[in-house]
Amino acid sequence: MKKIATKDFALGIILIVISLVLAYFTGGVRVYEIANDPGPKVFPYFCSVLLGFCGIWSCIAAKPEEYKRYLTKREWIRLGLVYADYVLYAVLLWFVGFKYALPVILFTTSTLFSKGSEEKVPVWKRLAYAVAAGVIVYIIYVPLLGVNAPTGLLWKLLR
Repeated sequence: MKKIATKDFALGIILIVISLVLAYFTGGVRVYEIANDPGPKVFPYFCSVLLGFCGIWSCIAAKPEEYKRYLTKREWIRLGLVYADYVLYAVLLWFVGFKYALPVILFTTSTLFSKGSEEKVPVWKRLAYAVAAGVIVYIIYVPLLGVNAPTGLLWKLLR
């Protein structure tokens, strides 16, 4: 059975709608003048335009295809684990802050993705990657770019 509207076309429409909603809500963001700061609207507008372009491209490149099951039960479980990973990251950001949440989330994400590959990645390599990448990202964002990263509730309570 052929379909006219494919998953790619539907994804393109969804991306276009999300980009328009994002642009609309970004327009309501308050701007405070800070020296040498492009402002809080730049990144959301950039993301909105990028999502819109991806949506348009997805609609243009969509081709009719035969219907097949999108995800198996095992794949739905893995997708749920990825979402749980993001929820864990949000909780860790709130509780222990960016510095400690980043290596943990890099390790758990690399563990989730390594389980899907045929070649199993040893724990020590995933741990080394998580710590090294976490340190590099932290150095880039906090000292070099001067971003005020979340410090976490735990450290505020221990002061």
